[in-house]
Amino acid sequence: MKIKKNIVLLIALFYIGGITFAQTAPKGVKLTPKEKKELNTFFSNFSEVFVEPFKKDDITDINLVKFSVLHNYRNNEKLFVRGGKEYQLKIKVSYIDDSVNRFFGKKIKKHQSVDSDGIIYKDGWYYISEASGEVFYFSQLVSLTDIGNNMYTAAVNVYYAGSGWTGNVHGTEKEWKKFSPDDVPQLANVMQATLQKVTEKGKSRYILIDYIKVK
Repeated sequence: MKIKKNIVLLIALFYIGGITFAQTAPKGVKLTPKEKKELNTFFSNFSEVFVEPFKKDDITDINLVKFSVLHNYRNNEKLFVRGGKEYQLKIKVSYIDDSVNRFFGKKIKKHQSVDSDGIIYKDGWYYISEASGEVFYFSQLVSLTDIGNNMYTAAVNVYYAGSGWTGNVHGTEKEWKKFSPDDVPQLANVMQATLQKVTEKGKSRYILIDYIKVK
């Protein structure tokens, strides 16, 4: 009789466990066109400034600084003022901190120069020389999967085109060929990323947890 009760208990636990697993199993997220465009833009922020692949909690201060300075130079040039040598611009360190928190949910432990990219840190400012004519990189979301607890995995294609390309970054290869047959964006990398959805002051956003090169 005791054996039979144990068997019934095991079956019950297995059944409950199965139900729990079904509730937390990864599931594809159906996005509206607007939501997909927003995530395309989110990921393009990383590809356009050549963020290197990193694992969870493994991105360095130098790479956070590099991302934030170059991201703001491309997208928030109004935050820069002239300063330093000729053709140099500078940005307050507080803006760099804000962008790192916004996109990574992290805080830079040590502010420093990034010599390899000509980024100089001095007295609470980051200095950078004006530049133009770079190859144009952008990203498109392929799929988004909900893995529970406000965490998601994403498959992302990274493309590149000539610096003067002005096509639709949310478009298709067919559309690109029609728009500019001589400068069709090419696939550069396939990335897999983990995102976390966070809410602050009633507003939600994604932060990047890891960013792994697949192809």
